[in-house]
Parts: sequence; C-alpha cells; structure tokens
Amino acid sequence: MKRHQPSGAQNRKLKKSRERSTQLMSGSILKFVHQPLSSKESSENIKETSLTDPSLVEISQPVPGQVEVDPISQPVFVQPEVDAIPRTLFAQVEVDPISQPVSAQEEVNDPKASRDTLPLHENGDFCAGPDKGVLQEEGSEEESEEIGQWPLLVDVGNWQLPLSDAQRIAFVKRGSEFFQHKDGPFDTSFRSGGNIKGETRNLSSAWFYKHLPSGDKVLRKWMVYSPSKKSLFCFCCCLFYNSESIGNDTSKFISGFQCWWKLNPKVSDHEDSPIHSKNFQNWKSLSARLKLNRTIDSDLQAEIGKEKSKWKHILTRLLDITLYLAKQNLPFRGHRENAVSENRGNFLELVQLLSQYDPVLREHIIHIEQHKALGKATVTYLSPQIQNEFILLLGMTVKDVIIKEIREAKYYGILFDSTPDISRKDQMSEVIRYVHIQDGKVQIKESFLGFFVLQGKKADEVTEEILTALESDGLDIALCRSQGYDNAATMAGIHSGVQARIQNINPKALFVPCNNHSLNLCGVHAFSCTPSSLTFFGTLENIYNLFSASTHRWEILTEVVGEAVKRLSDTRWSAHHAALKPVLKNFEKLVDAVEKLCDETENLDTRGAAQIVMANIVDFSFLAYLHLWSAILEEINITQKYLQVEGLSLDKAVIKLKALKLFVLNNRDNLIDAAFEFATGKCEEMNIEIEKRGRRRLKKKTMPGEKADDEGLSFQQELRRSMLMCIDRLFAEMTSRTASLEEMCEKFGLLHPMALVSADEDTLEKLVSNLSENYSEFPKTEILKEVHRIRRYLEAADISSKSTASWSTLRLLQFIVEMDFEESIPHLCLALKLFLTICVSVSTCERSFSKLKLIKNYLRSTMSQVRLNGLAMLSVERELASKINFDDVINQFAEMKSRKKKFH
Repeated sequence: MKRHQPSGAQNRKLKKSRERSTQLMSGSILKFVHQPLSSKESSENIKETSLTDPSLVEISQPVPGQVEVDPISQPVFVQPEVDAIPRTLFAQVEVDPISQPVSAQEEVNDPKASRDTLPLHENGDFCAGPDKGVLQEEGSEEESEEIGQWPLLVDVGNWQLPLSDAQRIAFVKRGSEFFQHKDGPFDTSFRSGGNIKGETRNLSSAWFYKHLPSGDKVLRKWMVYSPSKKSLFCFCCCLFYNSESIGNDTSKFISGFQCWWKLNPKVSDHEDSPIHSKNFQNWKSLSARLKLNRTIDSDLQAEIGKEKSKWKHILTRLLDITLYLAKQNLPFRGHRENAVSENRGNFLELVQLLSQYDPVLREHIIHIEQHKALGKATVTYLSPQIQNEFILLLGMTVKDVIIKEIREAKYYGILFDSTPDISRKDQMSEVIRYVHIQDGKVQIKESFLGFFVLQGKKADEVTEEILTALESDGLDIALCRSQGYDNAATMAGIHSGVQARIQNINPKALFVPCNNHSLNLCGVHAFSCTPSSLTFFGTLENIYNLFSASTHRWEILTEVVGEAVKRLSDTRWSAHHAALKPVLKNFEKLVDAVEKLCDETENLDTRGAAQIVMANIVDFSFLAYLHLWSAILEEINITQKYLQVEGLSLDKAVIKLKALKLFVLNNRDNLIDAAFEFATGKCEEMNIEIEKRGRRRLKKKTMPGEKADDEGLSFQQELRRSMLMCIDRLFAEMTSRTASLEEMCEKFGLLHPMALVSADEDTLEKLVSNLSENYSEFPKTEILKEVHRIRRYLEAADISSKSTASWSTLRLLQFIVEMDFEESIPHLCLALKLFLTICVSVSTCERSFSKLKLIKNYLRSTMSQVRLNGLAMLSVERELASKINFDDVINQFAEMKSRKKKFH
C-alpha cells in the first residue's frame, strides 16, 4: 500500500495541537516534587500581601459530634509560609514556642502536613490541586472579601484546572472583577515574519469593554488578564473547564491568549461561541444561587457556618481573657496544669470560672473532657503555645495602630531610656512622641513601642541599636525632629554621645535632655555643696535606717508617730521631698519615738543608734535645714510632677521652669529668715540649746607668715552662709541646665501665639527668617503669607490679641483644626506640629519600667523577649488595647499557620 504523506497544513495543525497539549501539561510532574520558594520569589510574594490580609487557610470541618481524624488525611489549602513574627512588631524577635507544633492532647495541628500536599508551578509557587480542600464557605459577610487575598490566586494563570467545587464556589463569591487586572500593565506581543506591518502589538484596557451600537460601553466581566502568564483568560470557561473545552477556539482563552494582533475577531468569536455561552450561564446561575443560599450543598454549608460561628465565639472569649490578664499584669501559667492540679494558672482557672456562667465555654469544656475520657485528641486552643500566639497577635494589633498614627503625623520625636530587669538584662524602652489629630481633636501622644535588650554600653553600639529599632518599625530617621534621653554621658554627650551621633545623621533631630532628670540633678548638686547640708540629709537617712532595722523598731514608730518615714534616693525625683515631709510634720512625735528606743529595756545596738540620731535631730542646724529644704523641695516637687504630664509642650515646660527659678531668686533671703525663725521657735519650745557650748569657732585658713586674723563667723552666721551657698548653687544649676530650652524656644518664637498675632512687621520678619533658616521645608515667603492669613482668621472669629496672649501652641493648633484652616495654612500648621513633637521628659519611659517590674518579676524571670513585649504593649497602651477588634485578630490567628478549625 502506498505510504500517505500529510500535507503542510496538516503538519502545522498537528504541531499546534501537540504544543497546546504540552502547554497544558507543563509543570504537572512538579506536583510530586517539593521545591522551596527562592528568596527572591518569597520576597516578591511577601511584598504583594501583608499580614493584615486574610488568608485562604481552610480545613475540612468534621460533622459536629463526630470524632476528629488525623489532619494529614484531610484535604488542605494553605498559604505559603512566611515569618509569623515580622521584625516590624518588636525590636528583637526570638524563636518562640508558638511556632512549634502542639502536642496531640492540647492541639491537633500539623502545619507541615498541609504544605507538603500542595503541588507547585514551574516558578516554585504553590497552587491549588484538583481536590485541595475548601477555600471558603458561606458564613459571615467578610467572606467575600477574604477569598482571593492570597497573592497566588489573584492571578488566574496560577489556577490548576479543573477546579474543585469548593474552589469554584469561592471564586464565584469573590467575583471576576477582582481577577481582571484590566488597568494593566500589559505585556507586549512580538511577531515574526517578513511580510507583516509592525513587529509588536499591545493590549489596551479598551478591549475589556464591549462597544454597543448605541455608543455605550459594557464591561466584559468574563475577560481577565494574567500578569504571570501575560495572557488573557476567560473567567467563566476556567471556572467550568472540562475535557470538552480542548480542541476548539474556547481553549485559547483557557490556556492563555496572547496574540494581540488577532484580538479582532478572536474576542468576539469566543464571546459568541456555544461553550462560552453555556459556561457564562452556569456562572451567573451559580452566583445567583449562592446569593439566595439555594445551592445543592446549602444544608452542609449552613452546618459549616454554624461550626465556624461556634469557634469564632470561643476564640473571642479566649482573646478577651488574654487581654484582661495582660492589662492587669497578671501571670498566665501555673506550676502544674494537669487535670488533678488544684491551681492550673490564671488563664485556665479563669476559663473554668467563666464556663460556669457562659454556655459557649461550658460546651467547649464538656467537649474537651468527653474526648479526654475516651482517650482521643481534640482541639482546645488552651495550650501555652496558643496563649503566646494570642499575646503576640493582640500586641501586634496595638502596635500596628500606633505606627499608623505616627506615619500620618509625619514628624515625630524619640524617647529612649534603659533599666535592668530581674534577669539582669538591660532593657531599653522605646517611646515615640507625635501629634495625633482625630475628629477635630489635637493630642500630643507619647506611645510605647516595646523593649529591646541592649547588647552594648558604648555610644556607637547604643546608637546602632536605636537606629535598628526605628528601621524595624518602619520609621524614617530623617523625619525625626527631637531626641529625649537622660543626662548620662553615653546618651547626652555633646561630642560622641548618642544624641551627637544621631544629629550627624539628621541635624534636625534636636536633643532635649530630660527636664525631670536635669531638675533632680540640680537638687542633688545643691544638697551636697556644703558639709552642714550633707550632714542634714545624712541624718534623715539615719532616721529611716534606725526604724527599718527591725520590726520591733518599726512598730514603735507607727505606734508613736502614726506615719512611716521614707528613705532618700538620688534617682527618684520626689524622694527627698517625701523623706522631709513626715519628719517636719511629726517632729515632736518622732523625738518621742527615738527617746523610747533609748530606754534601758532596749538592747545595746538599739540604744546606741538611737542616741546618735537623737543628738543629731535635737539641733538648731537640723531644724533650720528641715524648714528650708522643705519649702524649696515642695516647689521643686510640684514642678517635677508638672513636667511628668504626658504630652506636655516645650513652651509650657519652659514657663514652669522659669517660675521655679523666680521663686528661688526672689525668696532667697526670705527662705533663710523663715528657716531661722522656725528653728528658734522649736528650740525654745523643746528646750534645745541653740548654740552648744564648746563648739569650735571657725576661722579662715591663713598662709604661713600671714599675720592678719579674721574676726570669724558665729555659728548662725556660718549656717546662713552655708544656706546661701546651697540656694545660689541651685539657682546656678537651674540656669545652666535650662539655657538650651530657652534658646530652643527662641528658635521657634514665631509659633508662640502672642508673637504670631501681635508682633510688628520688623519683629515678624526676624522671627520668620529664624525659622526658615533652621528648617528649609518652611519657605519664608509662604510663612509670611500664612501668618497674615491666620491673623485675619482670628479677627474674623472675634478673637482679640489679648485673648490669644494666654494661648499655648497646642491651643493655637486646636483652633486651626476646629475651624478647618489646615488646607489654607499648611506650612504654619506643619511647623506647629513639629514644635509640639519636641520632647520634654522621658517620664513615659519611666512609667513603662513600672510595668516591666510588674510583668517580669521573680517568678517570671525566664520570660522570652517576644512575650514580654506583647504583655508590655497591652499593659502600657491599655486604652488602645481596649478598642481591639477581635474579628481582625481571629483572621490573623487563622493566617499564622494551618488550623484545624475555621473561624472566618
């Protein structure tokens, strides 16, 4: 028989058929090969999504009452694993037990099982297999938004056909518009050949619309573009793909169409094809049935919806318990947490307590106990690992809100201070100061962002860690406008301190030493400038030591005096005032208590210590200093507490410090006269000798051969001289330490309401120039225009210059926001915000240390850094923590790894 040779057209047809088949089968063998994502692809995928996007994690649900089977045998569809604890949460992230699989008795959950069952595309991306489980079932209103957020499924080119029923339902619920990518960018198609006009063709957005004879445009919802395959697909034909679609024109829009020069007439031909029309009708019918809940498996989906709702209610209660314990700084764990333990820790005991009154938790506890009785594993979500995940997610949610507010404010100030914890680690507290405007209300906020352990003590090492912490939080150091630290040389050094190194990076980051620390140092240096003053405070410390040495002595103190005495501290800002106050108030009773300890019935050590203290307190010098320092320290203490107010602006702080300096300067002699008068009256009342006999007369030291002899000072004259030295040293210290603040206020003199409203043209020109020279973002001409504009606004609002004279900078900005003038004076408004971000005190860092001592105590000294940060965030920022939306937290909880239960 003669051999038949196919024609050229037949050969070309067969070749195209083989190419189509090869393209459809491309990458199928990779289903059986596990390929890890490359670092480049992983980073690209992570950029496309965020931890706040809901995932498509879904596990098949057991029928209620049925025993749960092994998770590996269940169909799974899982998002590619990413770091569950991002660097943006806390400055230091450690490996935490939350990422480890849980034991079968506590959690039946194996994250590796779902990952290993997923097939891969050629590029290494995970894709949905033909039977890879449920993507999303009908339930809450959020489901339609949650499906499709996974970056691999947004692209139709990554779909593995044919789709499972559950996947088809999920995509129909989401709608085709989400997958269209109709706004591009589109790939260019190249042509080859010698007899063609133009070698390239481009796809445009116009092809996604069908033009009607009437001139109207209708969106082709079926047409979707795949950025990865750089091809057009038919949404409905991919949804209902089957073997009948192969070998006809419809297959071009299933495998991917990219011959842009043949868009006309291929698009119209496909649109009019019978298979497309049938698939289109099936698509719309299924969509309508899903909206009406009339699908074939509607009963099953309703049952799944109930199951999801039940687990969501359970998690809401568990999150609420976690939040309560964190806000109250209470421990979670117990020493033994088994069933026979009488105290299984606060978390489990609180769950058990609430289960007596809450039917949801009661049913959950009964379900757990029934499975344990049968020796079967079940999902509890009560394990220590899950507790850590709850703490992490709640803390991350609060921190995300704070960072979002900081970015909206643009400019910010940084506050850092450190303290050792119970495990002898140097914990650095990170606080950010910024201006927050919401609902017409202006607020200066100092928000806590967490702790991180200092690995070095040198200025360069501390600087590097601070910059790393800011970078990990997504904050640009170039937008930092102020720094606030204590007065330690490492932090405040003008040449090589942390503040100097950061100013080398960003010269606009002004350094303001903590005013509370500065004022405390002023007092410490003034106290120690004379021997008599040192002796006075040493006697105060001896009084405390005498009574605190034994419980018997302390009982005598409380019985006779009725008020405890306090000890001194150079680091606690109000310690000296607190130590002076009870002694001055109860001096006679205190003398009686000391006399009682001098009784012969007491032991030798007690009598000896009491007699020394008695000799020192029944003294004219002690009484004079007691009254003098009490009057001065009372004013200092009031100023200290005022400077600790969160969100205090720099102009208010400078006014308060000036008032304190005026008090010391104007009352210099009056304070000493009042002290002498008080001491004289007490000595006469209690028969105390004013000038003791045998007291050595003080004379000025002379050089050898010097014959002149000074008259010498009497006891009271010498005491007055010492007191004047103390007061003058205090005033000098305050003047030198507040000079930089006053200079900084002068730099921003334009922003003071009085100057802004009442300054003449020459003064105004000078103030504007001063601001513009230091900050290039505020043009001189624009600022001048806006100053005249705000003056007209105030005049139109019938606000006189006399009224604005008492305004603060914050009150002026509040007026601008209330009247909605921000758009017309943007530079001036931004300058006011910048000024208000300048730090005044690190008291917010000090308050976070109080929480640190409560959270990480002796019994919890081995706590990990991640857990510490989560608990501290919820405790310090308890106001924001109280506003957490648990639905969002539950969605993130489902995304962290594959779960045995569905919550959204």
